[in-house]
Amino acid sequence: MWKRNILRSLLFLVSVFALVGCNKDDSSKQKGKAYNMYYCNSEETELVEVPYYSEQKDQEKLIGELIEALSKKPKSLKYKKLKPDKVELLTFHLNEDGQLTLHFSSEYSKLSGVSEILLRAAIVKMLCQFDNVSCVEIYVEDQPLMKSADTPYGFESAEDFIDNTGKETNFSQNVTMGLYFANKEGNKLKEVSVDVTYDGTISLEQLIIQRLIDGPETIGKIEKEAVKATVPKETVVQKTMIRDGVCYVYVNKAFKNKLPDITDEVALYSIVDSLCELSTVNKVQFIVDGTIMQTYRESIKTDGFFERNLDVVIN
Repeated sequence: MWKRNILRSLLFLVSVFALVGCNKDDSSKQKGKAYNMYYCNSEETELVEVPYYSEQKDQEKLIGELIEALSKKPKSLKYKKLKPDKVELLTFHLNEDGQLTLHFSSEYSKLSGVSEILLRAAIVKMLCQFDNVSCVEIYVEDQPLMKSADTPYGFESAEDFIDNTGKETNFSQNVTMGLYFANKEGNKLKEVSVDVTYDGTISLEQLIIQRLIDGPETIGKIEKEAVKATVPKETVVQKTMIRDGVCYVYVNKAFKNKLPDITDEVALYSIVDSLCELSTVNKVQFIVDGTIMQTYRESIKTDGFFERNLDVVIN
């Protein structure tokens, strides 16, 4: 009996030492300085902050290391990596004012919607951890990343992103949209700059169309008597997607209903011109109840694709 007790005691001590040894090995993997690195959740609606340890002292090498870490597959199935492998950091420059400019490969331009915003937010928040980095600007090859056809994102700081990481609310960002409503006479378009909080629950292009459907009366700080709604409120946006510069818009047949005193050209290009403000959109195709729209109210005929029309826009 006493031999059995001794044997049990020895086995217990061996187990304890083994456990201590395992913990020691785990902690040894976390040497170096800790930085915040990011994944997104499985629904791709918010950032997930995780610690990243590096022994790298050279800041230039560390910047490259942190960017590359965004491509690593997370250990948890609940998370997704943010940066596709083909999106590569080509070069970067940090000036004395703390402005960091990153040049990515052309693959970056294929990102859109929530995926692009989450990656950009992660990059900016991650690199602004450095004391000498105040803001970050992203270039695709030698061209600045554009928020619209003629406006770059420019330098952004961590505070530019409303991030509720680890909380119940979704990730969101303040976005300025250029929306085109009808003028007072209903025969021309006028651009209205609108600030919205984009939370990623729907695509950015779908949000644009929905704001047009809601009409100017839902937008503060504009002269509502100067512009009019162009899209029938019964219009339902079923889904949208962007492929190779074309935004495909799936809507119900109420989209073709006519509003009083609004010309067909103004109604159609209100949506087309607003969507073409996005740097990822060059053309728009409407699919009405499953059928590609090639004629709009019998007055406007095309090959199914509609491009920006500035002839109908006034200042």
